[in-house]
Amino acid sequence: MSVLRDDVEPIVRDVEAGETVTLTRDGRPVALVTPCVDPEGPQTWVPAARAVGALAHLGLPADVAARWRGTVDENVVTEAEDPFTRWEELQARLTEK
Repeated sequence: MSVLRDDVEPIVRDVEAGETVTLTRDGRPVALVTPCVDPEGPQTWVPAARAVGALAHLGLPADVAARWRGTVDENVVTEAEDPFTRWEELQARLTEK
């Protein structure tokens, strides 16, 4: 934390350049400083409905868009999964056998 307090400018410059910086105290991570993301700008994750809407806006036929959306819904995980729930379900299945 002393580096942050004494000389914040290089850290801000790195974050402005797109880097994520981990702040530590006594060698233990305590926070992440990440670049701000414009909700209307480029995204690393785009909801399927928004992607289909964008394709439709570009002239993709509605039936093709609907089939594509169905394929995405069937094959792509669209919700965050709790790893602890998954572990508990696995343990329950293993104890049943």
